[in-house]
Amino acid sequence: MTRLNETLLELRQKKKLNQNELAAHLKISVRQIELIESPKFRKLPRLTLTRILERYEKFFNLGKNELIKELSLAGEEVEVDLFKNHKKVFWFKPTSLLRNFLFLILIIFILYQFSKLILPPKIKIFYPSQNFVSSQNSLVIKGYLNPRNSLMINDEIITTDRNGNFQEPVLLRPGRNDFVFEGTNFWGGHSLLKRTIYYIGAK
Repeated sequence: MTRLNETLLELRQKKKLNQNELAAHLKISVRQIELIESPKFRKLPRLTLTRILERYEKFFNLGKNELIKELSLAGEEVEVDLFKNHKKVFWFKPTSLLRNFLFLILIIFILYQFSKLILPPKIKIFYPSQNFVSSQNSLVIKGYLNPRNSLMINDEIITTDRNGNFQEPVLLRPGRNDFVFEGTNFWGGHSLLKRTIYYIGAK
């Protein structure tokens, strides 16, 4: 069976595009192109990978979900079963009260995990602050989003690390620069956060 990364490599080569050119068309980073064309594509968060594949399908005029199906055939699972191979081990026989307490804790944990999937993602920007004034024409935006969710900045797909942190270098135009952050979860819920940065030039 053809590997997904090999399929994506062939698509780009047939169009006679280099990685930089394709990244510009898809509005993703060159690093993401490098990952997705290698066996390391599994390192990308599932939701981010799905968003990238949707852009591939649109740009290369493929059928909807054609690449998503190939990803599934490659053995990639949509969600990890948090309780797979889980075994209950007790060093003593639990009482009815203890069993009820443990069951309640389990329910709370499941509801907490479920809420993180369905509630709008919470985006945190550590740097820069709102209405930040820069004397340089570039800076690095630093923030956090749950790694189960996908992130876009001004419609460009951004990859977070395994802990959900991201550092995205951006170029600034003279004057006002607006950045729109969009987080999307597995169920399609999304949230928006806006940040304005001013570039006044070196003093």
